[in-house]
Amino acid sequence: MRRALRRRVLVFAASAACLGAVVVVAGILIFASATQFSSLGYINQQTLRDIRCKESDGAEDGRCSIRDLKTDWEFDAADFIVIKASRFFIASNPKYPGLWLSASDPAFIRRFREFTTWPTPANETWRLYSEGRTIDGQRVEILVGERLQADWFLVNYSPASNMDQRLKEELDRIAARIVRNGTRLETRRINSTVDGYQIVESDTGRVVRWSGELPAVFPAEHALVVRRVGLYREAGDLYLFRADESEDVLAVTIGAIGNVWSIIWIGLAVWIIVFLLAYIIGVEWLKKYFALRGGRPAPVEQALKSGEGQRIEFKHGLVEDALLRAITAFANTNDGTIFIGIDDEARIRGLELETAKAKDALRHKIFALIRERIQPCPVVDMDFEEADGRVIVRLFVPRGEEPLYYLKGVSYVRHGESNITPRPEQVTRILAQYAF
Repeated sequence: MRRALRRRVLVFAASAACLGAVVVVAGILIFASATQFSSLGYINQQTLRDIRCKESDGAEDGRCSIRDLKTDWEFDAADFIVIKASRFFIASNPKYPGLWLSASDPAFIRRFREFTTWPTPANETWRLYSEGRTIDGQRVEILVGERLQADWFLVNYSPASNMDQRLKEELDRIAARIVRNGTRLETRRINSTVDGYQIVESDTGRVVRWSGELPAVFPAEHALVVRRVGLYREAGDLYLFRADESEDVLAVTIGAIGNVWSIIWIGLAVWIIVFLLAYIIGVEWLKKYFALRGGRPAPVEQALKSGEGQRIEFKHGLVEDALLRAITAFANTNDGTIFIGIDDEARIRGLELETAKAKDALRHKIFALIRERIQPCPVVDMDFEEADGRVIVRLFVPRGEEPLYYLKGVSYVRHGESNITPRPEQVTRILAQYAF
């Protein structure tokens, strides 16, 4: 019983610790997410207000001016901005390669196999050039570009005469920095001298690396909005993303929630603290509850059918010594139920307990006898029941957590219908079975 009781306390402590850790970690995530949610919404809404779109003459997709967005030096715009009709990226953040928006249409990149001057839907003009390369058996598309004009430029400069040569040389340098890491392609550090570049897997459209400025188009086969709000993990950090949109533009902003390992360590620390507190509480104050929870008293009807035995004892009345011997024997041997008010022949005699006051007096008397005469004091649960219109007492005695219990210095064990003094070998067996 002692081992079983310890197991119940351990299960209680572990369950409380898990619940505490979950509550604390969930509280941290909810608080941090709630704090970030409104901030991300403000950034998205301000970004959308600063972008002005109109239908292009003779074109299906509209053009958008980002002059207000680019000239507001004190405002950090959304991390990803996409014109919905054309799926053109106004902005993208290379810090989040695992986000669903970190994808680019390879077919769009292949349009610039020749050096091309291209006006974008964001009222910018770029000089673009692309090539396809094979890196360790993996086909990639590489695009480089220089921004020639934009409606938000304060000063317009003439393009350099050797721009195309510079773009070609830069593309070669970027290609030389691509390496395979396991099943994925990555890049070593790139110090680019052009305005923008992008490396994209030809078959999947996954962006291996990009500068975030270069013109790009989100693949048509991918969903533009996966979720409006959600948690997103990048390496060891956890983020909250929020997506908002106007009629023409989608804006997605990402905010840091915290380091995943820090949150895990906090959860682990809370688990340990709550476990220790719950274990102490279980051992010191909930011992009786866990002891009684391990078994259950026999119902009166079942006891009357089975009669006295290894787990059932009948007492005609309150005979103190006989009752205490039975309690001691059950505490030393196995869970048992004692019925007071039923004789040895399983006939219901009942007790004269007409009032609640009389019942309370009997309860106090029995518990006082147990505390005074049985050492250590066992756990006992007592209640009153009615059978055939008579009041009987039912005492449930679980096998105690201590190895042995003594009644006035004498130990008893249950043997069939009897409570006997154990032989030395029985005492040794009990001690070996229940001692830690």
